[in-house]
Amino acid sequence: MNSIQQNIEQITSQILSAQQKCGRAQESVQLLAVSKTKPNQAVLEAAQAGHTAF
Repeated sequence: MNSIQQNIEQITSQILSAQQKCGRAQESVQLLAVSKTKPNQAVLEAAQAGHTAF
């Protein structure tokens, strides 16, 4: 597992935990990855890890 995939999983877990604490629906928060100033390889790795919102 690469570090980008690990970061996505960790942040997603934190988001889900915060949503549960606040009683918010799972669909109410979305992780939006910044890609404008990142290398193409980093964006590709995020996409390969399953992330689709850039």
